[in-house]
Amino acid sequence: MAENLGADPGRAASFDVALLNLFWSSITGLMHSFALAARHQVPATALAPHARQMAQLVADLLPGLATTIDTGNLALREHPEGRSSFQGGRFRNAVPAVSVGHDLLL
Repeated sequence: MAENLGADPGRAASFDVALLNLFWSSITGLMHSFALAARHQVPATALAPHARQMAQLVADLLPGLATTIDTGNLALREHPEGRSSFQGGRFRNAVPAVSVGHDLLL
């Protein structure tokens, strides 16, 4: 999927870095989950189907969360060190109530 972000190359680079951040943060989190499970003798193959369901849950939240951010209902702010973060307790209001089935928790 191509996205025209205008003439500013910095904008395109930021877009690319944001997506790479999502990818590598996800992979790091997944590997941490596998390591945690392995530490308690849970095979990665047993965790994988449930991790896939959890990843789909996160994917399903993306459009609504993006809209919430773009409409200003979830403020992002800059840290003094230049890192972005969610502002305070407003995050809990951005994520709608989600019903999690018992099959996801087992």
